[in-house]
Amino acid sequence: MRRRDLLRAVPLLAASPVLSGAATGPRRLMVVFASGGWDSTYCLDPKLGVVGIEGPEVDSDPGDPQDVEVVETFDGIPIVTNPVRRPAVATFFGNWARYVAVVNGIWVGNIAHAPCRQRMLTGRASGVVPDVSVIAGSVLGGDATPLGSVDASGLGYAGDLAATTGRVGRQSQLALLLDPSSSFPPPFGWDANYPGFLPTFDDEAAATAFLRRRAEVAEGLRGGGHAMARMADYGESLNRLERLVPMAAEIVRELSLGADPSFATTAGLAMTLFELDVARSVLLDSNLPWDTHASNVLQHGYYDSLFGGLNELMASLDERNLLETTTVVVMSEMNRTLRRNRSLGKDHWPWASALILDKRLNGGRVLGSTNDLMEGNAIDLASGVEDVLGIPLGYDNFAAGLLDFLGVDPEPWLEGVPVWRGLSS
Repeated sequence: MRRRDLLRAVPLLAASPVLSGAATGPRRLMVVFASGGWDSTYCLDPKLGVVGIEGPEVDSDPGDPQDVEVVETFDGIPIVTNPVRRPAVATFFGNWARYVAVVNGIWVGNIAHAPCRQRMLTGRASGVVPDVSVIAGSVLGGDATPLGSVDASGLGYAGDLAATTGRVGRQSQLALLLDPSSSFPPPFGWDANYPGFLPTFDDEAAATAFLRRRAEVAEGLRGGGHAMARMADYGESLNRLERLVPMAAEIVRELSLGADPSFATTAGLAMTLFELDVARSVLLDSNLPWDTHASNVLQHGYYDSLFGGLNELMASLDERNLLETTTVVVMSEMNRTLRRNRSLGKDHWPWASALILDKRLNGGRVLGSTNDLMEGNAIDLASGVEDVLGIPLGYDNFAAGLLDFLGVDPEPWLEGVPVWRGLSS
């Protein structure tokens, strides 16, 4: 079986009821993940001058009077800025802070990348359950969209909703699935015709018919339970793929097969998917190496690049009439330690920060806080504000709160988890 047929065999889709938000259209979710662990003291959680915390001020050049770290307040949100090293941060918050809620002090409970990523994306200490983006896409998309969600990062978790989600692939392999005439660039030094075989649309139809027949036979031979559920997912994926194909040309136009897509590329793809109503949720990677064990000074450039990209993203959402209906969540899997190590980098710290952008938010707010050890303070889950009688905001409460804000009941997915309702207060 050819690689393209194998890709076809990967479940893509499934269904649930549609929930609408604003009258202008259905609710959508875009998650931007800063993989590797950002240092929130460089932006979202000001700690300038706190004894024992080596923040961005450590990197300042005493010979440059402009290279100064300051705390600026944008629509009620205090943010650390630097006009030389991170000018895009001030630009972004100057333009969009009124639609922003910053969340600090999210307890992750681990310091390894994979477990922390699982917890922040799924709300569970497991990689076999669907992440918030997949859940939201499945529920908000339902039968109305060919795909519930799209993972353009390669970082997501499909769980038992694997039949509801599609993946772009780290080298845009989705183009192979949607365009039979496409192929990877030839290997270096390849002299012969490449590729050796290109299927026609009739070939593709014959292959799909063969796969469907195999599925029908397998369904008749197997018993119930898990196997039958997977076969149902498989059949549903083929049905949804057929609905996706008429939109293939516009989707493939956004992809560059064989190249690792940039944040700008995947953000553009996400907006096109929303405009075509192909999917209701997309997971993106910031495509920046935030894991700065060896040189924490690199965080300046990463923040400047990220917020420059986010500023362009928000402007494009507005220009394309998607801002009213789209929630953008930006987060990382962990924070970084208070002080630098021997390599002038910072290691892993089990607390996280995030920001949420939405025109429907009561924005210009900071929800949650940290103490001088960068540990989360107790909050009231109902309001999100600091409360000594409350509890620290957990990754599970945070995930449940995101789903609740999107109009998705979190209980079936995060059973028994107290819901953080700071975004709705």
